[in-house]
Amino acid sequence: MAGDWIQMRHDLADDPAVVQLAADCGLEIDHVIGKLWRLWSWADRQTVNGNAPGVTLVTLDSVIGQNGFGKVLESVGWLRVNARGIAIPKFDRYISESAKKRALAARRARRFRGKHRNAQSVTDALPRAEQSIRYATLRTAVEKLDWQEVHRLGQSQIQDVDALPDADNRLLLYQAAAMVTLGILPEMWFVEPIARLTERQKKRAKRIKNPMAWLTGVFKATATDHGQDFHELRGIITVPDWLVDGKPEGGADG
Repeated sequence: MAGDWIQMRHDLADDPAVVQLAADCGLEIDHVIGKLWRLWSWADRQTVNGNAPGVTLVTLDSVIGQNGFGKVLESVGWLRVNARGIAIPKFDRYISESAKKRALAARRARRFRGKHRNAQSVTDALPRAEQSIRYATLRTAVEKLDWQEVHRLGQSQIQDVDALPDADNRLLLYQAAAMVTLGILPEMWFVEPIARLTERQKKRAKRIKNPMAWLTGVFKATATDHGQDFHELRGIITVPDWLVDGKPEGGADG
């Protein structure tokens, strides 16, 4: 199945916890990485949200194939053990289905941005006197932008966001997707807030009453942190009517 995979960090071998696991268990670091892969793969298949009631450290060591591994995991904070069983901390952040969706979304965003590496980046805060030059460059880049790609990037992220059929909401989200595609702002600026919003909208007690207003506030604050004026950028990025009207991808030709 397509979902039968887990994500592991590039720098995992350098993590102090991994170094401690290797030292305390008498293993090479590469072997520890393999044991962790076995643990997290098992947790992905056999636990509910990282919780495994009734599973003991002895059982876990058997699954991993290394005596004492579970105890060291607990000592470095990568395993919780109580009378009911064991649990994998931060399961939702790295191993759950929602975590996998976020990882795939980030990868798609990187791919879209990679096609526009030659576009002028305006991510650095510049003095106000230089903004006219920066925005003139941006307008030129917008004129050459492939809106079909922006459409695909946007759809990969926003298909579950509430109230998307509204034209004003589509305009906001596709302008944000264009900013990422052009390299104006980092990919996670677009991906992470939408992932957070989508997760909250699934939980009735935590639902946001006005999701687009919330998302606008997050976009604005993050843009400011990157030395950008979100509203000025929106004024420059003109989204084609076929996207705002919610037509199919081929609507660009109509």
